[in-house]
Amino acid sequence: MSEEKVKHLGQITDEIIEGWEKLYDKRGDKYYCYKCGGVIMRTVCHVSIHLKLFDPSCAGPGKVQKINFPFCPNCDGDLEYVTACYHAVYNIHTILRLPKMLMKGGF
Repeated sequence: MSEEKVKHLGQITDEIIEGWEKLYDKRGDKYYCYKCGGVIMRTVCHVSIHLKLFDPSCAGPGKVQKINFPFCPNCDGDLEYVTACYHAVYNIHTILRLPKMLMKGGF
């Protein structure tokens, strides 16, 4: 039986998502890892959007949004998918609108 290759990011913010692109060197139409020079791959990141009110359990009403997640196969391994959460500060109506980073679809 094969082992699942999953990375758990924990809580993410707009600043974290916007910082992903700064971790890699863009040459032509590809991105390369600054550490090893490997070609950057993408996988899906499932972001659970829920109210900050339920900290630290990361539970309660909300939804899951899929965004792109960049990774280096040499440094990060072969990832199947990634999980994260986004804590909406206000109320349930806030999480029904997508945060800025999730509207862009990630990296």
